[in-house]
Amino acid sequence: MVVGVVALDPSRASFTSDYRDLAAVAAARGIPALRVTDVNASATVAQLRVWAPDVMFVLGWPQLVHREARDVPRLGAIGTHPTLLPEHRGRHPLIWALVEGRTRGGLTFFRLADGADSGDVVWQRSFDIGILDDAGDLYRRVEALERAGIAELVPALESGTLTSRPQDATRASYRRRRREADGLIDWSAPTLVSYNLIRALARPYPGAHTYHRGRKVIVWRSLLPVASAPPSALGAIAGTVIAKVAGELHVRTGDGHLRLVEIETGGATAIEVGDQLGDPPL
Repeated sequence: MVVGVVALDPSRASFTSDYRDLAAVAAARGIPALRVTDVNASATVAQLRVWAPDVMFVLGWPQLVHREARDVPRLGAIGTHPTLLPEHRGRHPLIWALVEGRTRGGLTFFRLADGADSGDVVWQRSFDIGILDDAGDLYRRVEALERAGIAELVPALESGTLTSRPQDATRASYRRRRREADGLIDWSAPTLVSYNLIRALARPYPGAHTYHRGRKVIVWRSLLPVASAPPSALGAIAGTVIAKVAGELHVRTGDGHLRLVEIETGGATAIEVGDQLGDPPL
């Protein structure tokens, strides 16, 4: 039985691309909920003590949970991280996995500790990442694993049979928080680099972006070319729109071209063959 939900307050929504108001979800199911901006605030900890949970699952929370809050549940606090820890501790792991072109991802449940994503592992599963997968695909894969993990962990906690293993700190790697500037497409880079960035920032994330005549253009989806750059691309500089085919924009890259399948111009002037995409004007 869920005795309560601590949810991030909507005032913090702009800091979290995949924000959902879990308090509203809980209320619809008759579950007590508390909206907070700080999970470690004294009022939050006091409410946790009132609920007196046996275990606390921390899913997608953007703050470290301090010991005072972690110590409330009788059986401890368990967090999740969408990587195969100790690999890729830190922020935005799904985004970085795609940006880096990784072919394997995963989900880890671990006991919360003082460090970021450093506690003992209690459950871990991997999944493949295909070349056509984007952030939404990985997100759905992680959600399915979270459901499976909780379904296995709760009975193990109840029976006292849950086992854990410490992380090997010598194998730990870290990824920093993504900045808006990291979403700017560099058309002079190889085609695969731009393609990976676009799929990494697909929904529920804010999208990769470029500029057209000083206006920001969001690129939601792209495809790799089925052949090398067409003759019309010869001599074109990176970022030039070299063709429009069946609703797609073909844009010159550092080593070929990329097919833009879904873009959002925000009502800006239509993009035509010969136009230049790239950095905003200074």
